[in-house]
Amino acid sequence: MKNQHDFPYDVLENILSRLPVKSLLRLKTVCKSWNAMIKDPGFAGTHSKQSKLSNSQRFFVGYSCGEKTYSWMKFKGHEFYMESVGLFQSEEYKYAYYLCGCEGILLFEDIYRETRERKFVLLNPFTRNYSTFSCPFYDEILDNRICFCGWYGLCFDKYEDDYKFVAVLRGGRYLVYSVKNDSWIERQSELRGYVCFRGTYVNGVVYWIMSDCLSFFSPGEIVYFDPKDDLLKQLRGPEDLKNVNFELTNLRGNLCLYTIHEKSVIRIFLLKEHEHEHGGRKRWMKLMTADYNLEPPEDDLSKLFLPCRPLYLTSENEVVFQNPWSMTYAVYRPEKQKFGEIKKLPFDTVMIGSSCLESLHFPAIRREW
Repeated sequence: MKNQHDFPYDVLENILSRLPVKSLLRLKTVCKSWNAMIKDPGFAGTHSKQSKLSNSQRFFVGYSCGEKTYSWMKFKGHEFYMESVGLFQSEEYKYAYYLCGCEGILLFEDIYRETRERKFVLLNPFTRNYSTFSCPFYDEILDNRICFCGWYGLCFDKYEDDYKFVAVLRGGRYLVYSVKNDSWIERQSELRGYVCFRGTYVNGVVYWIMSDCLSFFSPGEIVYFDPKDDLLKQLRGPEDLKNVNFELTNLRGNLCLYTIHEKSVIRIFLLKEHEHEHGGRKRWMKLMTADYNLEPPEDDLSKLFLPCRPLYLTSENEVVFQNPWSMTYAVYRPEKQKFGEIKKLPFDTVMIGSSCLESLHFPAIRREW
């Protein structure tokens, strides 16, 4: 067998970068050179690119109602599997509240600490690395938000190689935290309104729905945070969706807009070829219209399925939908124009947020002592 030291570095990097994180963590013990390669930040970036190419965004944060803790789920072969119950190995943050995530990094709020100090917790669920940071504006955030998950977003700034946490307040104010520099800035935007849902991260940008009315069911506009200049900006939605309620998610690395409360159909649009530099073009493409039946046979209520949110887009353009109230999911097959078998999620789990990219990344907080 050829000795591993005989492989050119680029060949070995190409091979290892295609492996899942769980395998890479085991391979770190093979030899010092492999350990150094896998721990290198440049390798983590290469691995993330391979993950995006292989459509590995199959991991989800779920809340296990039975276990009363957060779980880590994987979708494979039209089935959800429980990877682990309890995302934190440390008991200290066992009951931290999930807010949002990006590039394999999850953000939690620690709200059950014995002290009154509130902290935010960053976690890579694949490597189990975590770190914390505090917010000097916490009381203002607490007064402004509608719910725990609203107002927040996390994004990766590729220009500065930095993760940024954004909290959108009322009156156009928003706060930006740089993980790399452990620093906060306060900004003012001309955009006015209420952000009711957690931010959706796609390709370096985090998006929200902003409404003029303090309601979860009021039509709104799409706004996004551009890390290149730290500004809040507005994005125009599809032309035929005026006065229609919609929500956002991430499907296969694309911003997804899907309609809600629109009779018994859900229309899904994907934002394709979008860029936020040099005046790049942004084009909405209609993916499908999914019809569902709200009147099942009286003797078989198990066939009643209300598809509230698309979770995952398969390589065959099938969409996995969740009904969080019944803790079930089903796959919509567009070629047949119908849903497949209704299945129960493991451990009475509710999926939270968008899918997560498998990653080795972890942001180091630079603190001045």
